[in-house]
Amino acid sequence: MPWDDLSGRIGVLEPFQRCARPCQADSDCEAGELCAISSAPEGSGAHRLCMDRRVSVDRLCSNTRAVAREAVLVDTPPQAPGVRIGCEEGLECVLNIREDLHVDEGACVVRCLSDAECGGSTPYCNPNLLPAADGRTGVCSEA
Repeated sequence: MPWDDLSGRIGVLEPFQRCARPCQADSDCEAGELCAISSAPEGSGAHRLCMDRRVSVDRLCSNTRAVAREAVLVDTPPQAPGVRIGCEEGLECVLNIREDLHVDEGACVVRCLSDAECGGSTPYCNPNLLPAADGRTGVCSEA
């Protein structure tokens, strides 16, 4: 499917279009790729994409394979140039969560409303950090 690396929008042809392969399992991907959660919403057809890596909570995620020479069009170069990084199941890749990240990079998080939805290494819900239509504006964190 057409994928705009710098905005994460499907069907947009500029500035850098690449192919992204939707998937449901690792077996849907090419050798060396893994099926992982992208920043696209469920139901978009691009919620799960074949990625170069799959990471856990609070790790860098990226829908882009933009390299440094392409990143000159944006203020912040990618921290993982040329690598598409998705999140493990149960996490969400939230773009632009930190100002020091490229426009198509973010962090793998668990959205929440209360501490009851959090657990493991991120047992606390920090409320009102993100916009959300469903009210899940918090993010599970260590403290």
